[in-house]
Amino acid sequence: MPQRNEALIFADSHITSGRLEYDSYYGFEQVCQMAVDLKCTWLIGLGDLFDKRINSPAPIAFAKRMLDWVAKNGVNFGYIQGQHEGDDTPWMSLGTNAKHLHKQTIRFSGKLLAYGLDFLPRGQLQEELDNVPPEANILFTHQSWADWMGDITLPQGEFADITADPLKHLISGDFHETVCDEEANGKDGGEFFAWSPGSTYLTAVNHPKDKFCFLLKSGGGIVSKPLKSRIYAEWNIDTEEALECHLKELEDNLGKMEAHAKELDLPEAISRPMIRIVHSHKVSDIVRRLGRIIDDRAILRWKEKPRPKEQSELAAKARRMQEGGTKAITLRKALPECVDSTKQKKVFELSQRMLDAGDTKEEIEQAARAWLKEQTDESS
Repeated sequence: MPQRNEALIFADSHITSGRLEYDSYYGFEQVCQMAVDLKCTWLIGLGDLFDKRINSPAPIAFAKRMLDWVAKNGVNFGYIQGQHEGDDTPWMSLGTNAKHLHKQTIRFSGKLLAYGLDFLPRGQLQEELDNVPPEANILFTHQSWADWMGDITLPQGEFADITADPLKHLISGDFHETVCDEEANGKDGGEFFAWSPGSTYLTAVNHPKDKFCFLLKSGGGIVSKPLKSRIYAEWNIDTEEALECHLKELEDNLGKMEAHAKELDLPEAISRPMIRIVHSHKVSDIVRRLGRIIDDRAILRWKEKPRPKEQSELAAKARRMQEGGTKAITLRKALPECVDSTKQKKVFELSQRMLDAGDTKEEIEQAARAWLKEQTDESS
């Protein structure tokens, strides 16, 4: 009998309804099928598996159907929660034999022991990292790590928060880019591998278009496995001449993208390419002129470039930021300057949750329910 692989590991499948529903379904279907085909003992999802806490019935029914199929084919399913879907009763628990890995371990063959942590805000994360079982050599998380995202968000932690010995691998969701950092430095001076599988489909046009998951092989080796996704292209059109050039080459370019989709054997629901058109305001009536010809052969996304005055204001702001030694300013980075995390702990934690939330409305409702419960408990 051929030896089984330990696990197929993925993250950020963001199963959703609406515009990108079928993209999200296809990404999730691929990791399920791959886990069965590669004879994996486990399929592991590292958070933000659903896009929202509150879902319409279709995404939930789809996920349950796929997880039941995975279980029927002899693959266990383990998961942690990200900030998008975090809830007291996780939706993924509906899957047959699904195991929530928050503060739980999985023992693979040999001496491999994995430990999982749901998304945690700064402070709580560091406390839980100190409580990781000392024998665990694989850590599953869903966090914004400063080492990867320090310039674009307010991260919850740094690799230096993690005790490296005996850790061999940190494998984390949240960063939608596939990364392998071979020399991540822990707080004890030791080193470990830090892995990010990335998202399973193109959730935003500014993210990498190539998608992957990871295969944990028997013996502990990790290799990346490519996932197929919708064809994506970006066209930059600044002048009337550039638009005319695109119009002349339009049929050829669309034909190539359609042929590529057919070559990849993409499902009909995601066979149309997605094209982002970044254009100057000087190109007159571009949305109508180009969109009318393309019609329904592609999904179009439009972005008009800033006008000269706006551009100069943005450039001046960028210079001021650089002079201040800051590459990017975000609400998350500004939060510690606006709210004292010690004197206003609850305000700080709620603000941080709101900034990290995939669905702010649901986050407010959940906070309100928690506050009402707290008041009820105190009065009883």
